[in-house]
Amino acid sequence: MQSVVPMAQSARQILGMQNVRQGVEYRLLKNSIVLPVSEGMLLYNLLTKEMIMLDAEETEILEELPCTFCENLEYLITHWFLVPYDMDEKMLADQVRTVASLLLEQNEKSITGFTIFTTTDCNARCFYCFEQNNRRMAMTEQTARDVAVYIKKKCGSQKVKITWFGGEPLFNSHVIDVICEELEKSGVVFSSRIVSNGYLFDDEMVEKARHLWKVKDVQITLDGTERVYNKIKAFIYKEENAYVKVMDNMERLLKAEMKVVVRLNMGRHNIQDLYQLCDELAVRFGGYKKFRVALALLYEDRGSNSGQRTDTKQHELYHELFALEDYIERKKIASYRSLPKRIKLNHCMADSDSAVTILPDGKLGKCEHFLDSEFFGNIYSDNVENAVIDSWKERHEEWKECRDCLFYPTCSLIKKCPVRQRKCDEDERRLKERQLKKSMRHTWEIFREQAEKEKRDTDLV
Repeated sequence: MQSVVPMAQSARQILGMQNVRQGVEYRLLKNSIVLPVSEGMLLYNLLTKEMIMLDAEETEILEELPCTFCENLEYLITHWFLVPYDMDEKMLADQVRTVASLLLEQNEKSITGFTIFTTTDCNARCFYCFEQNNRRMAMTEQTARDVAVYIKKKCGSQKVKITWFGGEPLFNSHVIDVICEELEKSGVVFSSRIVSNGYLFDDEMVEKARHLWKVKDVQITLDGTERVYNKIKAFIYKEENAYVKVMDNMERLLKAEMKVVVRLNMGRHNIQDLYQLCDELAVRFGGYKKFRVALALLYEDRGSNSGQRTDTKQHELYHELFALEDYIERKKIASYRSLPKRIKLNHCMADSDSAVTILPDGKLGKCEHFLDSEFFGNIYSDNVENAVIDSWKERHEEWKECRDCLFYPTCSLIKKCPVRQRKCDEDERRLKERQLKKSMRHTWEIFREQAEKEKRDTDLV
């Protein structure tokens, strides 16, 4: 038995080690997931965040469950992979999250996550953009200086993570310079990422992104091959081929050793074309270690509202999504989500006290999907509307399926979420399980490679 990912520190602090009870029948925790691999069986605990590797002999233990205690079960019991047959996992997860929330309230008072809209304007005209009906405005240089002051005031001397957002954030890149220069002067330690269409990058901007903006990764959205992409993006510029320019800019970033994550926006209109795009991406960028591709359904195709879909059509779309995900993985350009190392208390930034959005005029919000409403204050005042903040913490009602759901310890749906207005269904749960298993396998491969490297290094000594 190998420990691949240790139990989360907060889980160990709250739960401790489970006591072994003689004569009690034990079974697998409902919130555990098994994944066969060539070396044995990976077992991941969604409650404690621990992952272990079982060899063939140890795997046979799982086939004998439920059973009473024997020596071979001790680790699995003490580390909460096995629980008494009558355990109420939902109650246990609720208790853990309640205590973890109280600990967080005691320890975290600072805001360290800032999603900054440099502008709500954009140089593209995508038909699916959720921002297309919003007012277009750009941040001024003075507001940018004031934003830096606000960040310094709120971060509590902790490291800050910034996401540059828009609109197209590079459409007003000067204010990124200003904010970063001011933060540097004031001694704020920060890193950033940028969500961009990639069109405006040039050599000078790539250097600034590396050294001044401290960008760790760039997310660039692609919608298809050249013909499809240029039609969907409909850039305001007509003198250049946008697809060719963006692809060249991605190579600029990669040659500068910056991580590039391409988000493929998948809808009913472009499924087959994305296969050809993946072929092109794999040929051109597959040799770059920091190049990865992630797949996402467009909002109108996610079935966020029951009136926007039929069960049959959504099932067919998810089937296509799974197939394309597997294709991307076979091309060896897939992006893998890291296995979480902490107890999940928030759905996203919207219900986190440590994160805010900053609009171009200095207004403060909680969700990047709201540019004209849902403000709780501004960077110039300490007065906040707590009712707005609290409204983002209101949870969706629980459904009967939640009680026995594999993902219950990691699920915290927000009632106001514009993307989620109904309960999840079998397709969405299957998607989450597939992605989790891919992350488990990827984590194991990294662990194994590191162990082999350490062994080689030891043998050389």
